[in-house]
This record gives sequence, structure tokens and C-alpha cells, in this order.
Amino acid sequence: MKIIFREQELELHYSMRIYIIYENIMGKGLGFEQLQSYTAVISLFYAAIVASLQYHKLDSNVTYDEFIDWLDNDSAPKIKEFTEWFMSHVLSQSDKVDELQEKKLKENTPKSSKKSKN
Repeated sequence: MKIIFREQELELHYSMRIYIIYENIMGKGLGFEQLQSYTAVISLFYAAIVASLQYHKLDSNVTYDEFIDWLDNDSAPKIKEFTEWFMSHVLSQSDKVDELQEKKLKENTPKSSKKSKN
């Protein structure tokens, strides 16, 4: 997802940094039930911007007030787009975990062998 932030284009980058920054802001980890909270989604969006700025080695010294001011200036529709972007990455990661678990299960399942009669 690309946004214009601080008059420059920023490609959001999905990474563990988002979760760490979010947890530092909110004082607790992210759960899917929290995505029903507008405040949690806004904080997650802020965390994604800061994490992406860090990833791209740009100035990540962004205050929450600066971010809210940015949202107030016609960027509010980006919240829905961000939520869809974030959830697509979460679901993609979930699918990858499921595939790995399925592969490990198949590898660890003993193959049935036919016993020969003497």
C-alpha cells in the first residue's frame, strides 16, 4: 500500500516491527478482537507508518499528533484501505503457517507398510 506522508510517497512494509510498535503504544499485544476498535486500528496504522519509515531508513520521528493531523487532512479514507491491506498480509501469513504445519504433519506421519505373510 502506498501513501503520501510528509509530502513523499511511502510504501507500507508489513513486518514484525508493526506489532512491536503497536504493543509499545497500546501496552498490550494485538488481537483480532481489537481490530473492531477504531482507536486500535488508528494506532496500528500509526505503527505501520513508523515501522515502514524505519524499514526504508527514513526519518521515523513521527509524533502521534502529526499522524492524527495527517489523517484529519483528507487521509481518513485511507483507514479502510489500510485495514484491508493489513488483513490481506495477516491472512497470507496465516496461509503460509498452515501450509508449513501441513507439510510437517505429512513428513512426520509414518507411512503405513504392508506386513508380509510368511
